[in-house]
Amino acid sequence: MRISTRDIPDIGINWTQETRLCDLDFADDIALIAESREDLQQLTNNLEETAAKVSLRINAEKTKAMQINCQNDLNLQLDGHSIEEVKHFIYLGSMIAADGNSESDINCRIGKASSVFQRLQCIWKRNTINTSLKMQLFKSIVIPTAIYASETWKNTSRITQKLDVFQQRCLRKILRVRYQDHITNVEILRRSNSDKLSEIVTERRMRLAGHIIRLPSDRITKQQ
Repeated sequence: MRISTRDIPDIGINWTQETRLCDLDFADDIALIAESREDLQQLTNNLEETAAKVSLRINAEKTKAMQINCQNDLNLQLDGHSIEEVKHFIYLGSMIAADGNSESDINCRIGKASSVFQRLQCIWKRNTINTSLKMQLFKSIVIPTAIYASETWKNTSRITQKLDVFQQRCLRKILRVRYQDHITNVEILRRSNSDKLSEIVTERRMRLAGHIIRLPSDRITKQQ
């Protein structure tokens, strides 16, 4: 990437007053970032040419393009093939949406956690397993699936409701409490010795914020 961007220092997006950000890298995955279609095409071409010099090839079928809050057609090309433009895609386990909203990721996480919860129905229904053990399984398997990468989620009343409704639905099934029993959500949390899922997410977000605040001032995360 350093070689690919060496001759185009002004490409990418403004990050700080002195620096620009044009790529995010993890293992063999690269996300190229630019403010215009022309810049992104040039960055793609440079990366393709540089990679070819060391016998590396970019897979055009696996490469996706996305615009954030923009409706123009990108029509990017890679090795003579058109790059597919998408509105959503999964990156490092998180759902990235073209509108920049985190609700798509939250809905995806809740859906995956619901699937995990359903596969454990034989555990929740078994009388020979006590409630304490069931709750340990729920908190160690289902909850981490639901709130993976929640440190980066925004906090709205709609999202808070989604998280807490999912948690209550699961807890009532584990505790075998029907909604017709008119037992409050507060009582369900007390019986299960649990905190609200939305509060757990808030705590994780605050923990990440504290970690970023304590970073040295020269770290990119701290600068932004």
